[in-house]
Amino acid sequence: EFAADNKSLGKFVLNGIAPDNEKTMKTLEKKSAEELQSRVINFLRFPLIVGVILIHTNFLQIINVDSVNYPFFGVIFHLFSNVLSGIAVPLFFFISGFLFFYKTTDFNASAYTQKLKKRFRTLFIPYVSWNAIYILIYFLAQTFASSFLSGKNKFVVDYSVTDWLYAFWDTTPINGITYPINLSLWFIRDLMVIVCLSPVIYFVVRKLKIYSVIALGILWICDLWFNVLGFSSVAVFFFSFGAYFSIHNKNFIVGMKPLYYIAGILYPIIVVVELYFFRENWLWIGYLHKVGVILGIITAFSVSGYFLSKKILKENVFLANSSFFIYAYHILPLTIVVRILFKFIPLSEMSLVVLYVVSPTIVILVGLFLYYILKKLLPNFTSIITGGR
Repeated sequence: EFAADNKSLGKFVLNGIAPDNEKTMKTLEKKSAEELQSRVINFLRFPLIVGVILIHTNFLQIINVDSVNYPFFGVIFHLFSNVLSGIAVPLFFFISGFLFFYKTTDFNASAYTQKLKKRFRTLFIPYVSWNAIYILIYFLAQTFASSFLSGKNKFVVDYSVTDWLYAFWDTTPINGITYPINLSLWFIRDLMVIVCLSPVIYFVVRKLKIYSVIALGILWICDLWFNVLGFSSVAVFFFSFGAYFSIHNKNFIVGMKPLYYIAGILYPIIVVVELYFFRENWLWIGYLHKVGVILGIITAFSVSGYFLSKKILKENVFLANSSFFIYAYHILPLTIVVRILFKFIPLSEMSLVVLYVVSPTIVILVGLFLYYILKKLLPNFTSIITGGR
């Protein structure tokens, strides 16, 4: 429809006749902006998943490599896994909040019920399915290939009823934080909690507008939040941030445009500062990092929107659709790949950098292959475990 309208507009211009209907022009501009907004979302899905995988390519946790002994690798790891990839999960929450309320003119009880039904299929069923798959994989690995595991997880054969329940919520403690047995799914867990509380989000954001988003952002940056598992400040803030644009019928590509130049200048500066001080434990670095995440998200929208609009980049439907599968499957394969590679390759600055690139690349390529095969051979099963994506 947009292409047809654009073609008609082109005929007017070629004939030297400008459309005299200002409303038509605004409609065309709005359609163009909405199309670009949709393309940006689809384009970013796969790069953001790559960012999530890089976050988890943590040799310190997998094989106890201390980056202090390998300073060059430490800088590379911190740049890509902590700083640049730090926008990945918050941006996914932003997109989730935006899409949840997208084109919802009246968020009443009926609309809320319909959205819960849809999220039951797209979030809850994949969440339960992938945690169950991981329990099965852990059982098989603990039985036949225990040397490739960290040994941090309790043996499945020894699970009590409580262990089985916690496996789907908070069974894996890492740095004092608990995750489901498929630890990457903490994002889905927290997103489901926020979805259930979406009427509160809707009411607050609709009434207080951008001021509610600013207040939540300050709470997130200053780490002033409730210690309630599944109700994280990063989820609430960025979900509400994205929801703000939908609830108030705003295009986030257009709405953030005045900030593009500011973010484009400040974000690289913050990245450099974070790299320079990344071995320090000063409190202000944490605050600066969170400000950088917000500016990084704005920069990601700006850069991707620009290159997509200029047709320098384009979306890849297969990669976008495979993103959830790659996200849900990657944790255990990544651990196994890293452990296998480190059995045969001696540690050095260069080998660590090479393995840091090779390990996630192998996991991603294998994941894409598995997704392609499953889509061909078991399309219904694949649809269930990916929420119809």
